[in-house]
Amino acid sequence: MNEAIAAAIVCAVIFFLVCAFYNGLTVRFYTVKHTGIKPLRILQISDLHSSRYGAGQKKLLSKIGELQPDIICMTGDIFDERSSNANSAALIRALRGHKVFFCVGNHELYMKNLPRVLNLLKENNVTVLDGNAVCRRGVCIGGVGDPIKGHRGEEPDNFAEKLAAARAGCREGSFNILLSHRPERIKEYLPHRFDLILSGHAHGGQWRLPCLINGLYAPHQGLFPKYAGGIYRYGKTTHIVCRGLSKQLVIPRIFNPVELCCIDITG
Repeated sequence: MNEAIAAAIVCAVIFFLVCAFYNGLTVRFYTVKHTGIKPLRILQISDLHSSRYGAGQKKLLSKIGELQPDIICMTGDIFDERSSNANSAALIRALRGHKVFFCVGNHELYMKNLPRVLNLLKENNVTVLDGNAVCRRGVCIGGVGDPIKGHRGEEPDNFAEKLAAARAGCREGSFNILLSHRPERIKEYLPHRFDLILSGHAHGGQWRLPCLINGLYAPHQGLFPKYAGGIYRYGKTTHIVCRGLSKQLVIPRIFNPVELCCIDITG
């Protein structure tokens, strides 16, 4: 093997590894069409797990400022019971001037100080959705908290009733959105005929091979999860699963950089 071929192989390996382990902040753009609605930009933030993006979350806030969303939807696990939540709290306070909607994930429900977190959200004008909906200017946003019960239990706690109540709070003819942390429960969401469903939780399946494997493993889905991340369409319902912002995963992310989801609703 001559030196040129050896150098090319080394460069190719380095390039592959750089791409595989790149974990810079990425923005995924999606477009959803809906008749009779004014253009609307939604920014989905999910699974931060109190990760740090510069002092005071400067890098994350700079990207949010560039995107100029009309509303921000947080789909759970922004906070984490296993670490300090100063980074999450800094983000919430900095977004006080935005219209922010929030559904709790399983890691928020694991927290012993959850009431303190909910109070922080309230103080900073964040709307927490759990079996209810808010309607404004032809758009209704409903949400349900994660169905987890207990620290590692799996028994739903009035989940079906809360889901029905969230849909009942929406209006027919409006663009109706559901925030729910768990993507794998999509079969429970679909009968309620939301136009857009936003979820997280799967962390992009941890490891990906673009165009071949969308994810290796996801919580509550196991190996080769069907709903690891991306966009899924079911007739008139669009389901977007955000791969999230967590940098604190036990399994490193491969071909799976942290992401924000920017969703443009067009007429």
